[in-house]
Amino acid sequence: MSSDKVGIIAAFVERLQRLRVEIEASENPGVQKWAELQTVRETLRDLKASYPDDADLSECENVVEELISLSGRQFLLNVAHDITERKRAEEAIREANERLIAEQDALKEKNIALREVLNQIDNGKKQIGHQIQSNIDRIVMPILSKLETRVGPDQKDYITLLRSSLEEITFPFVNKLEAKYTSLTPREVQICNMVRNGLTSKEIASAMDTSELTVRKQRKNIRRKLGISHDKINLSSFLQAM
Repeated sequence: MSSDKVGIIAAFVERLQRLRVEIEASENPGVQKWAELQTVRETLRDLKASYPDDADLSECENVVEELISLSGRQFLLNVAHDITERKRAEEAIREANERLIAEQDALKEKNIALREVLNQIDNGKKQIGHQIQSNIDRIVMPILSKLETRVGPDQKDYITLLRSSLEEITFPFVNKLEAKYTSLTPREVQICNMVRNGLTSKEIASAMDTSELTVRKQRKNIRRKLGISHDKINLSSFLQAM
């Protein structure tokens, strides 16, 4: 055997032994080692063509095939493991998304319930405010009007102050009414407020110390100024809707 042949085969055997140690020691040889094995196989094929009777090369051929088989099994196992881990990760992401969607739905339901509670509170406050206004117009104002006709000039100032303070309670409606319908007189605004709170023409006449006929005429003027004189619209309902 020539020295060149010995050196070439010895170098190949050494390379193959190193590669064998690396593959057997690695849990995941990877694509790089697989490609290197294919290169080694091609090199071995060339060497066998040049030295067909060399026993060492025949043994190397068995080793190469064994390593290719081992590397292939390990590679496939690692691929299967990666696929399993990926599926687990995808399942975890899917479950997390489902939990997030469920939490969002629950939050939406809570927000809807909260808005409903707030609306009920707001409606309750409006009802209480309307009831207070109604009681003032039905009970307190008529009493004040009667008192004004029976007290002296000094006491009338106190009654006027009390009336003004009570009227502040209905200020939001009055302010809105005066801003939208500027042609209404102060007395017509006062009548609108009483009508809005459910007082009849007779009750309004008594509270304002005037005749029921006068109140009816004023209500007719009010309907004309509000633009509903020719409509079958209840004046009280119209004012309450403002």
